[in-house]
Amino acid sequence: PQSCTEAAFSAAIATGGIITFNCGANPYTLTVTSEKSITKDTTLDGGGKVTLSGGGTSRILKVSSTFDKETPLVTVQNLRFTGGSTKALAGTVPNGGGAIHRLGGKLVVINSTFDGNECPQTGQDVAGGAIFSNGVGETIITGSTFTNNNCSNGGAIGNLGNGLNIVNTSITGNHATGRGGNPGNGGNGGGISVDGQGKTVSLCGVTLSGNQGAAFGGGLFRVSYQKEPTNINASTVDGNTIPDVSGQPSHAGGLYLQGTTANISATTVSNNSARFVGGVYLGPLSVANFVNVTISGNTATASLGGGLVLADDSANNPVSGTLLNCTISYNRAPGSVAFGGGIAGGLQLVKLQNTIISNNVAGNAYNPINCTKKLGNSGPNMQNSARWASGQEDATQAPCADNVTVADPKLGTLQNSGGPTATHAPAADSPAKGKGTGCPAMDQRGMPRATACTLGAVE
Repeated sequence: PQSCTEAAFSAAIATGGIITFNCGANPYTLTVTSEKSITKDTTLDGGGKVTLSGGGTSRILKVSSTFDKETPLVTVQNLRFTGGSTKALAGTVPNGGGAIHRLGGKLVVINSTFDGNECPQTGQDVAGGAIFSNGVGETIITGSTFTNNNCSNGGAIGNLGNGLNIVNTSITGNHATGRGGNPGNGGNGGGISVDGQGKTVSLCGVTLSGNQGAAFGGGLFRVSYQKEPTNINASTVDGNTIPDVSGQPSHAGGLYLQGTTANISATTVSNNSARFVGGVYLGPLSVANFVNVTISGNTATASLGGGLVLADDSANNPVSGTLLNCTISYNRAPGSVAFGGGIAGGLQLVKLQNTIISNNVAGNAYNPINCTKKLGNSGPNMQNSARWASGQEDATQAPCADNVTVADPKLGTLQNSGGPTATHAPAADSPAKGKGTGCPAMDQRGMPRATACTLGAVE
């Protein structure tokens, strides 16, 4: 262990190549007093025993290139990063990334843990309590864990102008601490914040849970410009929040997606909350390609859209797309002036097919409960019967789509019914059974569907 010094580490970083650690049989923490700049292709492998710490005063690693260069390639694996901090610095872009800052190059993170890292607590574009990536290269993260990291934006991960690919990773209990959004002083993306043109963001097997933002996107904040893809598959977005603070935005507890083609499949968005939009917000220019998605138990605490909000300003590039075999149920907009517990907004450019929208709650009982506007129809759909305070039937006054079937789909509680994500399994005698057409081959759990499939995310 006595050989594992900061000086030895600095010398190895300067040489580059494959760097391993021989720090003894027991877990070992190596604390740095200044960030270590990497300029050559480098792999750091901690063997599952080594922690790199910034001691609460220093960033740990910086991948030093230029915005337009995709080299060097830096891989960190089997390491723990803690105590990385740029918190005392000004809230500007170069000071993001408490543990790792990448400017250019390419970063690969494998089987590593990031906990208790931080960067400036306010600032418009400063981001990434654990990792901040800026430039043309890509950041790839797999099999890793991010907890208790914080920054003005992107409590755990911040990305500006580059691709992001995250696989089989848990991002839990991180905080975006700024206020006001962008323009403003941050607060976007309690777990992840992404901004940039021409790049793809992909999440597969990711858990985004218990993160907290302070403006837009409690779990994930993503702004795109030319409908670039956001791919989310087999993932869970659960229990993320944006507190309702007077005079401050509180928007999209789970996912804030703007200007992107949202390809979301086999994913559950549940139990998230914000003042406006509990679960998912799709902003102008976005395209919704949802297949086998469950949106459940989300809350818009004092405004519209418990489950899902679809931007629908016809002069400002409204959302288009299809919700295929989705379940949007048990979401709430409980405020006294709130309605649209299931879906708020949307035009007939967004089509429903084999989708269940049911058992949602709206606090203003004189307005639509499940859907505020009639969406397009590409096949059979179902919403439950519900009465307004005036006695009017919700499905008659505010049908979610033409020819919607009005019935109780008899959904079970949200739980693990097989597959990687929690779902609402329909009862054996559910009226949704066998009513679907043009069904995907598999349901949300990865189980095969019947030719005439069950409506909703679960066969």
